Amino acid sequence: MDTQLVGTTRHLNGHAADIRLVNADGRILTFDRADDAAIMYNFAANAKKYGATGIGAGNGYMGNDGFHIDNVPGKAGSWGGEFDTVRKTYTHANAPSWVQQLGRT
Repeated sequence: MDTQLVGTTRHLNGHAADIRLVNADGRILTFDRADDAAIMYNFAANAKKYGATGIGAGNGYMGNDGFHIDNVPGKAGSWGGEFDTVRKTYTHANAPSWVQQLGRT
């Protein structure tokens, strides 16, 4: 099977995962719902607490319902939100404030 890599090789070497959270009813949580966003923030904060070095999240990133979490040593950071058309990437500056804060801690 031939697949196209989107992003970096972090996923291929076990240092990253793209995640969607699902509630007990099977509904995928989304940043568009305040109660879901609180759960998603808690998940990301705990990922950071237990070793995540990079977090990508926020409306506009991964369909408003996903995270990128990685643990690449020495590569701490955060990004997300809307795509930066000038830089042609997702940036820390466009990420929601809570994602930016997790990138600084």
